[in-house]
Amino acid sequence: MDPMLVWGLLLLGVAAFLGVMEFFIPSAGIIGIVALVVAIAGVICLWTYETAWGVTGMLSVIVIAPTATYFGFKVLPYTPIGKGLILSNAEPNGPEAAKSNASHAMRVALIGQEGAAQTDLRPIGVVKIEGQRHDAVAESGYIASGARVRVISADGIQLKVRQIDA
Repeated sequence: MDPMLVWGLLLLGVAAFLGVMEFFIPSAGIIGIVALVVAIAGVICLWTYETAWGVTGMLSVIVIAPTATYFGFKVLPYTPIGKGLILSNAEPNGPEAAKSNASHAMRVALIGQEGAAQTDLRPIGVVKIEGQRHDAVAESGYIASGARVRVISADGIQLKVRQIDA
């Protein structure tokens, strides 16, 4: 076998490998550019060996590379690796969702309840209501530790509280 044919096929294989690695290694496109340069070098080696091999290699790079990239972007989000790489805004389901919904319902049930500030709320701190500690945000901006508070709303993981005038 002619060394130029071997080098050409080897370089195209390396370019294909680098193209796949571009999907899994964050490199800001550097690996993709290197893959393109290696593919061009492989096509040049094939062209040097024989014109038919050069044309075949060039058409392979021109057709297969964009097609593989397109399908890679379409399929990647559904693979286990892709799911780990891509952030999702999906709502949690299963036990996590049930736990989250239950804790939100418990915070909503605290609206109107009274308690005491465990720390200074500047405006965020900790309050104790019905014997339990909760993160809270002060409606007015500052509530001193020990002051009586009333829950006025529940948003996310925090309670919004208002100081009760004594």
